[in-house]
Amino acid sequence: MAKDSKSRFDTQRYKATVVTGSRTTDREGRGTAVSSYNPASDAIANQAEAVISFQHVPTGKDVYFKAFITTFSDSLSPSYTEETVFGRTDPIYTFKNTTRNISLNWKVPAASISEAYENLGKAQTLAQFVYPNYADLGSAGDVNALTISQTPLIRLKVMNLLTNNQKSSNKKDDPVGSGDAGNTPTNKLVEYKSNSDSSNGALGVIKSMTIVHNIENHDIGVLQTAPNTILPKLIEINMSFDVIHEDTLGWQQNKFTNKGFPYEVKLEDEISREDLEKIATFDTLVDQRKEQRKAVALAEQDILNAQARYGTFGGEARKALDAKRIKNLKGKEKLNQRQKDRLEHLESVQRGQQHVDVGNSVGNIDLDLVK
Repeated sequence: MAKDSKSRFDTQRYKATVVTGSRTTDREGRGTAVSSYNPASDAIANQAEAVISFQHVPTGKDVYFKAFITTFSDSLSPSYTEETVFGRTDPIYTFKNTTRNISLNWKVPAASISEAYENLGKAQTLAQFVYPNYADLGSAGDVNALTISQTPLIRLKVMNLLTNNQKSSNKKDDPVGSGDAGNTPTNKLVEYKSNSDSSNGALGVIKSMTIVHNIENHDIGVLQTAPNTILPKLIEINMSFDVIHEDTLGWQQNKFTNKGFPYEVKLEDEISREDLEKIATFDTLVDQRKEQRKAVALAEQDILNAQARYGTFGGEARKALDAKRIKNLKGKEKLNQRQKDRLEHLESVQRGQQHVDVGNSVGNIDLDLVK
């Protein structure tokens, strides 16, 4: 996190007070002073950098909130033109663009009068960010001639989930960096880190923002610090934020133009074409090996059939007779099922005898010996 005081959280920055139910204490004698009070949320925000960061681009001013997030949704909306064609079931879709919208709701609780005062000030700063910059062109009579000079663009950063992840960015501190992580998955995870620098936020515009002060909620209540002066104990801010893409995103030559979009997660390297060819070659070898095993199993069965038919007395005579039977069966125009089974068995016996003649045996098959 940046070292300026605006980015650091201190519940006692403006006054050493603490809220305990409806009772407050301070250094001025109202109750018991608790000057050393330091809630855990300060430590989490300051040390773990669990914060929401805003930067007003025209001025460079920023504001930070503790990340008591109740809603964070990231919506991507592709848009198409549709052309209806006569006789075609579906229209023809032509891509136009893809827009990205962030819906972000969070709570801004106060653990002290000081924090309640600061929270109201931060909500005030954020409200000012939605207004444009004006340039004074001089006065015409009693009327100042003002013209808009800059649109109120905002950079919004929500930890590692919403950042400026420009592919061509030359920032010294990446919004989410992988460092010199190497190629191992473990290193990629270990080096997956973010920082709360508001300048690393995603560029966009606040489309709508609602600030809820909860002054009507009796369970929450308010802090009255002076006559006609109250501070909300709990502010809720609901926001719709449209992201402005700073890179042209899409696919070129089967690769996405910004591999880190949108969350900068770097998984294991993509498979190259060479690796794909190796995988394809391996798959082919596996298929070949399967076919070879089938052929070996068939050859062994053929050998067993040949040994059973020709390995006994009268085997040589049966060889000649079987050759005639096969010729006759193949010469028939149509075979019944019994004849088909007979022909299949005799052909198996003949193949088995060929294996035996070249020296093949069960458990020792060389398919190259059989043509």
